[in-house]
Amino acid sequence: MKGKHCWFIILFFNLTLSFVLNGALIKGVVLDNKKNIPLQGVNILVEGTKRGSFTNLDGQFYIEHIQPGSYKIIVSMVGYEKNERNIVIKGDDDVVELKIYLKEKPLVADQVVVTANRREETILNSNIAISVYEPDITSSRNIVSMEKAINYVGGVTMNREQVSIRNSSGYAYGTGSRVLLLIDGIPLLAGDTGEIKWDAVPTTNIKRIEVVKQPGSALYGSNALGGVINIVTSEPDGPPSTTISAKIGFYEKPYFKEWQWTNKLQYFQALELSHSRRIEKLGFIFNIDEKTNKGYRQNEDYERFHSFFKTIYHLNDTKKLFFGYNTAYEEHGSFTMWRSSQHPFEPDPDAIGNRVWSFKGNGYISYERKNFIKGSFSSVKFNTYYNRWNDNFSDEVNKSGNWSRSLTNGLYLQHNPRAYKLVERENILTFGSDLYYSTTKSKIFKEHFSYGISLFAQDELNLLKYMYFSF
Repeated sequence: MKGKHCWFIILFFNLTLSFVLNGALIKGVVLDNKKNIPLQGVNILVEGTKRGSFTNLDGQFYIEHIQPGSYKIIVSMVGYEKNERNIVIKGDDDVVELKIYLKEKPLVADQVVVTANRREETILNSNIAISVYEPDITSSRNIVSMEKAINYVGGVTMNREQVSIRNSSGYAYGTGSRVLLLIDGIPLLAGDTGEIKWDAVPTTNIKRIEVVKQPGSALYGSNALGGVINIVTSEPDGPPSTTISAKIGFYEKPYFKEWQWTNKLQYFQALELSHSRRIEKLGFIFNIDEKTNKGYRQNEDYERFHSFFKTIYHLNDTKKLFFGYNTAYEEHGSFTMWRSSQHPFEPDPDAIGNRVWSFKGNGYISYERKNFIKGSFSSVKFNTYYNRWNDNFSDEVNKSGNWSRSLTNGLYLQHNPRAYKLVERENILTFGSDLYYSTTKSKIFKEHFSYGISLFAQDELNLLKYMYFSF
């Protein structure tokens, strides 16, 4: 009897399992109705059941084990209008294929930032003073270098190339910047002087600029004592796009004829080429530009070449691999002091012909894992930054110019585990480590090296529904 009962239970279990697992398949793809590109993360729900799915990187979805019957498929995504489809499944072997287009819907939502607490969050939930600026801060003002654009940021001032947020820095030329500059979360400070080289910062392909207007040294180190500026670049999306732009302008002659130091028409111009493309799981952005300025004052001219490249490879729906580089070459004159009040636009005769040549370049590789369902995030970033410059200014001792070469390698690790509850309150934990090694060979600074390692951890405790406390 016991054996018969055992076989009966096994048979009943198999029949039940077969009934549960058998069923039709619903599959399809969800696309943007204008761009005709696949949409990732779209929610697909079979109304009246507990069956559903999300679209993958290619916009595809699969829902299995649907029993025969009439159903309504509800397709929804933030920023798009909801779409509904009615389907009929006649048998367990049916395969229903759907091709669904979603229409964009204007959405008023809180701005998302990543710099304040080294993770994505809405700006209203941030416990740190942070402002966000759109890319038109450069495009609408004919900006040729990022330090000019930063002048338009509230609470930020520039003293030549020295940046100060809410008067935190003052003027500290040659002693390092107290404001940390990031490009896509990667520090970009010169290894010899610790300063920001603004001509190496891209002015195009910018998604937004985030400015932390208070000390950020707890998460970003001592260079962030005066705040943080993070330039977030665009990601390749949509159909292939190519942009060519050219700009030109002219200087008026000085008001008084005796102030005129040249009879030539002084001008400035810029030429730029940009291309963006996505091929299945691989996307890239490439930009190259050239800028020339003959200068309003004598010996204040410059010529700049800049290139930017960024590529993203989607390993799967939650993992991305980034690679990119950013290079800049500049040759410029030096105008430090006028010749006299009668010749305010001419330098001292001994300084005419003083030139500076520089090259900056950084390359990085980055890995990110972001789980939308669990709310966890991990990243590993490696960056190398090379900076060199030399001039032909003669000193009294060696009668020759100065020069410097520096190389900085950095490794940045971060992890945000899934939010957890402590005493019935939601906690968000952030921890990681930053490591760097820098070598310098210079006529001024001699030959030396430096290295550093830092550990950081922050726990944000949600005391009230709209209040956070971090420690």
